[in-house]
Amino acid sequence: MNPPEHLLWQWQDWTIGWSLSQSQSNSEVAVLLIHGFGANTGHWRFNQQVLAELVPTYAIDLLGFGRSDQPRARLKDEPNEPGAVHYGFDLWGQQVADFCKEVIGRPVLLVGNSIGGVVALRAAQMLVTDPGKSSCKGVVLIDCAQRLMDDKQLASQPAWMAWIR
Repeated sequence: MNPPEHLLWQWQDWTIGWSLSQSQSNSEVAVLLIHGFGANTGHWRFNQQVLAELVPTYAIDLLGFGRSDQPRARLKDEPNEPGAVHYGFDLWGQQVADFCKEVIGRPVLLVGNSIGGVVALRAAQMLVTDPGKSSCKGVVLIDCAQRLMDDKQLASQPAWMAWIR
């Protein structure tokens, strides 16, 4: 088994880290591994090589983690400043969906750990709406985060939801 190849991708104005373990099979489907909070592509270092025996296997560093750019966080009530980012599932979901369409370019199985699971679900939803060259063939959730709503969605819920969050 060869170690994954580490690469960079330009997305919007940011540099995103990702890795690829090629497969000898001619599978029409690829796997994309999405890490959880505080992790990076290295989280998948053992899984990626094993999965690549069957299918091409990608791993991505979400914006703000690993080898991806780490722009300053902007809270929802703060003024919009150049270079600041409001991190959340919509942003990361769009990042993953765009990566699938622009880099992977084939049907994909999304595998997400912790918040990566919620990101995988959001990306799958986006790929169903606009698949481009990459459709979502399925989602695998590993220890999916219980925090299912970002601030925007939470604002439309009863006040007690914000309190228990």
